[in-house]
Amino acid sequence: MLHNRRLASLDGRRYSDDMMTTAHSVGEHRHMIAKMKGQNFDAIRFASYRLASKLRFVQKKTHLHLVDIWNVIEAFRENGFHTLDPKTEIGISRLEALISGLYYQLNKRLPTTQQVNTDNCTNLLLNWLLYTFNAEDNGRLRVFAIKVALGILCAGKLMDKLRCQSFSQ
Repeated sequence: MLHNRRLASLDGRRYSDDMMTTAHSVGEHRHMIAKMKGQNFDAIRFASYRLASKLRFVQKKTHLHLVDIWNVIEAFRENGFHTLDPKTEIGISRLEALISGLYYQLNKRLPTTQQVNTDNCTNLLLNWLLYTFNAEDNGRLRVFAIKVALGILCAGKLMDKLRCQSFSQ
């Protein structure tokens, strides 16, 4: 990890180097955005279909379609997020621990031939979450935003997701 305070740029946003785990992950994020633009999702007429297509693209790229809602809830409990107020803002290090734990548990369940690259997936999802939900550019995200994003992108039945929407205690 980079720990100095120089500023790096990501699609016009500014993050300190300790917010970005590696320069490679920034490149991966840019590559994902470029691929998304190459898919021509903006040509989809209806906004709800357009959004669904883009979210599905992110879901596939980050391999969250392999993680079910119950694993997300368990990761939140293991990291103590279930007791936090939804308005609480958390730093990147706690978010990174949550995400890497998700992928670590996923690899435990998958056969060795189908395992995902934990570091790449963690960095890609972390950068996407920061790009999407960090409007103040301070490197902190609200717990509610993380719960909603991971709840939407993970696998699971709609009723299970609605029932567990707040990942309560």
